[in-house]
Amino acid sequence: MRMTRFPSVLAFLAACAVLPAQALTGAWQGEMVGDDGERVFMTYTFSPRGALVLQMPSDSGMRTVEVAWPGQVERWRPPAGGVATGRVLSLSAGPDHFLARVSVSAERNLFEGVLQQETLDLSLEFQQQGERVFATVRNRTESTTTGGPFAARPQRSDTLHRGVLQRPW
Repeated sequence: MRMTRFPSVLAFLAACAVLPAQALTGAWQGEMVGDDGERVFMTYTFSPRGALVLQMPSDSGMRTVEVAWPGQVERWRPPAGGVATGRVLSLSAGPDHFLARVSVSAERNLFEGVLQQETLDLSLEFQQQGERVFATVRNRTESTTTGGPFAARPQRSDTLHRGVLQRPW
């Protein structure tokens, strides 16, 4: 029986169908203000196809990942050890917008019998209007340590940042 590479072909076709030919592209930067008043200067980059490009820390340095299609799954080893998995839960992209929801989960053994688990739910919304991009980023995290005398309740955080981004000329 002859095997073909349908999964990679289907992934490519899905990416082409989701990302329009004329999409939000290039680098955009600006100040993001959190719902708690925190101010953070951020740069977001979009590939020539319009996919958001994320930099993920790994045990071998920074890993570049394009958020390109719903159902996309990436796995890597974080610097502190263990395994992390990222999933694109939803994605909508057009010539003037990019909206995505990404889930990242990681776990590692701190030492024998003690497990640390972290989850991140990231909602990203970028709307281009002329020379500006209006950005909204919500980050929900939960961290839990189980086993041994260190078992604790989950620690949760929920932050929302909004800002106006411009090209870094």
